[in-house]
Amino acid sequence: MATKVRVNRGASMAYVRLTSAKIPYTENFGDHRLVDYDEADEEVGVEFIGIDGGADLDGLLEVERVRAALIENGCGDLAAS
Repeated sequence: MATKVRVNRGASMAYVRLTSAKIPYTENFGDHRLVDYDEADEEVGVEFIGIDGGADLDGLLEVERVRAALIENGCGDLAAS
């Protein structure tokens, strides 16, 4: 599956889906981030809340994939942080 990005600037939210794996659980990951995991504890997706100042990518396991997906989908301004 290709990485998918959904952005709702009006709601100041973005979601980056990395794989098509099922999501058995989600965890809060710092301020304004929710990370979805698969059964093997791999990141499946990341939801960013409050993206007006950019998306906080620090500490994500798949930081480079998330950054690349944002840039490739015309959201490079979000990937700058």
